[in-house]
Amino acid sequence: MRKILYLGLEISKRWLEENQDAEIFHSPIIEINNRSLDDPTIVTSFSQFYKYTHILLTSKVAVRLFFTALSHFGLAREELVNKNIIVVGKGTEEAVIQRGAVVYKCATEESSEGIVKLLKPLNLAGAHFLWPCSALSRKIIPNFLKENEIPFCQMFLYNTLTTPCKTTLHKELPSADELVFTSPSTVDAFLETFETIPWHKKITAIGPITHSRLQKAKEEQLSCLPILL
Repeated sequence: MRKILYLGLEISKRWLEENQDAEIFHSPIIEINNRSLDDPTIVTSFSQFYKYTHILLTSKVAVRLFFTALSHFGLAREELVNKNIIVVGKGTEEAVIQRGAVVYKCATEESSEGIVKLLKPLNLAGAHFLWPCSALSRKIIPNFLKENEIPFCQMFLYNTLTTPCKTTLHKELPSADELVFTSPSTVDAFLETFETIPWHKKITAIGPITHSRLQKAKEEQLSCLPILL
């Protein structure tokens, strides 16, 4: 039986079903560090909640923390009725629906580029976006909004950190047949912990952005190899 090390925060039901013939070890290499809701930038963002016409939710973590903050600031779910909620991926969409809100649009391409492709054909005259996200979020979405002169508030609700050294990961890595990376952050965290990626094993990337980060890591690793004369 092949042995898989899954390095992301959560394992989707679909992925589990597709790999039910394998022995799976879930060892998240990253962790979420919530920012205080007393952070002045978060307080200011929610004080202007009435201005926002669109809310971007690009991860299940962002959904969870956004709805927690919504309650913290005394805003009822009914406040979302007139907001256009745009999400990335089915998992994020389900997380929003489970909390009793309605999703306006869902980007099937699970990346910032997917969100931009979704937004481009929309009539965004008079739009004002709120984007609750990670402090490590890429600049693709903000750049698009700036270029199109669409007002927005990028609200950092959490940081993504490398998980402190985990016994399970170090113990199971040598015998693992496959490693699953779920985001660029998992790649960076693995490199921070182990310095190199074991390319002799099967390396799986979830999503095109994770794949690109792994490709870059591979190129960097190969460029560091000594040249034998």
